[in-house]
Amino acid sequence: MNTLLLSLLFVSSVSAAVVNPLRLVKVPTCTEEVSDGLCSNKDNSCKSSGYMCDTTTNFCCPMVDYSDEKNIAGPALSGKCQDGYVAVPIVGSDSSPECVNLATVPKDVQCPVERQAAPVEYCSPSMTTCAAGYSCYSVAGVCCKD
Repeated sequence: MNTLLLSLLFVSSVSAAVVNPLRLVKVPTCTEEVSDGLCSNKDNSCKSSGYMCDTTTNFCCPMVDYSDEKNIAGPALSGKCQDGYVAVPIVGSDSSPECVNLATVPKDVQCPVERQAAPVEYCSPSMTTCAAGYSCYSVAGVCCKD
């Protein structure tokens, strides 16, 4: 437990913030260990919800708040999490990757509640199953009214 907290504090203290000019959203800088892999060569997108491309390192960095234990549901089973959560490889965790709540992405990259499908429909960049009139708001992992 203490190792996890120290690792998170270390990662947080050495991480700078980079602005993604396409979205004008601060994308945290991360190491390869915490990333979801490289950004797409085509459009700098990421393959999983909860991640955005840091164009300075070309890594998909987590946008979810994995530094607060209350946001973590538990270990990802075979790399998968329940709807509304994303797997994040947390440095120093005994059960990495961990499932982190997608609702913890910064407010400026969330779909406003009044535009979300009711009930909430979950999606990802690789699985867009939104109803007609809705599009996948992939960073937050929810279907959002067009």
